[in-house]
Amino acid sequence: EGARREARGGAEDELLGLEGEGALQDDLPGLADPCSVLEEPEGAGVARERPRPVLAQAVARAVADEVPDVRDERGLGVKLAQLGAELLGARGPRRVDQGRSKDDEVDRIVRTPGPDCLLVSDDDPEPWSCHGVRTLVRGGGVDKRAVAHGKSAAMQLFIDTADVQEIREAAELGVLDGVTTNPSLVAKTGRPMRECLEEICSIVPGPVSGEVLATDFDGMLAEARELAAIAPNIVVKIPLIRDGLRVVKILTDEGIKTNVTLCFSPLQAVLAAKAGATYISPFVGRLDDIGHDGMEIVEQILEIYGNYGYETKVLVASVRSPNHVLTALRMGADVATIPFNVIGQLIKHPLTDVGLARFIADAAKIPSAS
Repeated sequence: EGARREARGGAEDELLGLEGEGALQDDLPGLADPCSVLEEPEGAGVARERPRPVLAQAVARAVADEVPDVRDERGLGVKLAQLGAELLGARGPRRVDQGRSKDDEVDRIVRTPGPDCLLVSDDDPEPWSCHGVRTLVRGGGVDKRAVAHGKSAAMQLFIDTADVQEIREAAELGVLDGVTTNPSLVAKTGRPMRECLEEICSIVPGPVSGEVLATDFDGMLAEARELAAIAPNIVVKIPLIRDGLRVVKILTDEGIKTNVTLCFSPLQAVLAAKAGATYISPFVGRLDDIGHDGMEIVEQILEIYGNYGYETKVLVASVRSPNHVLTALRMGADVATIPFNVIGQLIKHPLTDVGLARFIADAAKIPSAS
């Protein structure tokens, strides 16, 4: 450890404010390799400037040892606050939030029972969530997408259908954030594409995806512009093909939102993000059908987008079951688009039915008021 510090010119001790031979090792037993966090260069949101030896792994180990119950949020907060003050000091991860100085700093990191951590600044007592912090605690970098966009939003639920009646019923539940359609779904309605999308947009104020039918560059571009003119909340679906990426780049420059569809690999997702796609739609069910783990692709895309700060939202598509939705939520996907029947499956649980039947039966035994 001493040789490693000497080779690095004492960088660790200088960064951490530790003095004396073996100080790093004594204060942080079990630290094998230093970790890196991101330093924010001037004029940028959040970007990797250079590796810095910060003690994310040691923080995680110390917290796990001293506060083993992750539900003890107060205990975790106190311990992490102490560690943050001692080890991270004023060099902790920074945030960029709307209306705030980029010099605002995180003073405490509070782990929650889920995958998120809450970042708390003394300047702003309201905690904000960044699912990328779990990467920091495991010893990696900070999710630059989450940091750059401030407080993280909950995963949105879209319905994957062109059936207006299904859309109305889902909207009445109060859980619907948007709609995705495709040519197959529109064909089932027996209605013209434009007529169908116009009615859907009148029902749902959130994003409504309508797909181009052409596969050549000129045809896709012309259709995309026509679709975008239907309503302000239209998102144009473009297939992930060579000319499709060209179209996405142009539409993005024109301010038209896009949903790049038929994605089956994380490398395809990277290309879509670089072209400026608003959404990327990995088809998890179809990957499952051929023996792959579709949700693994989603996890890889989220990891890559987090590594490099891509703003494209991950929209989990071809959802077949509540398990897909649950996994998408736990992974931190931006959107899951689900069929109407799966929405029903999310609501149902046999114990809910049994409990309700019992309450109704017991209610009949309650004496009437005299």
